[in-house]
Amino acid sequence: MRIPSQISDRYWLFELNEAYRFKKPREERASGKWLIFDHAERIDALWEVISTAIKNGQLGPSAKVATAKPNPNAKDNATRVICVFTEDYNDREDVHRVEQELRALGVKNRLVYKLDRDVGKYENRGDTNLIKEVSEAVDD
Repeated sequence: MRIPSQISDRYWLFELNEAYRFKKPREERASGKWLIFDHAERIDALWEVISTAIKNGQLGPSAKVATAKPNPNAKDNATRVICVFTEDYNDREDVHRVEQELRALGVKNRLVYKLDRDVGKYENRGDTNLIKEVSEAVDD
């Protein structure tokens, strides 16, 4: 397995669920992702859990994780993000299923949901209304 903290030649590592079958054509989907932010020193272990769950078909079609390469879109260098994609934000049952599965996998972090149509827009650049949903952190 490739380890995000050891990759510095690209911004992202990706994991795909090869068996995933989309229910709708791309143009009919409002795809999005749950964003999981964590400290850089903990991202490798969290990515291993998420990556395995994607391959096992427990989550959505794919996920990506920020690597050690400094990203100008990041709020700070001490935090990394994992994006867990869902097929369609309008499929509320699936969006919440993925959220609950992340919790079942032990993800306690605050989760933020963002639509893919807002890719390239960032709060630290002044863009607003990007967050569609929030799932607050879970206490131990």
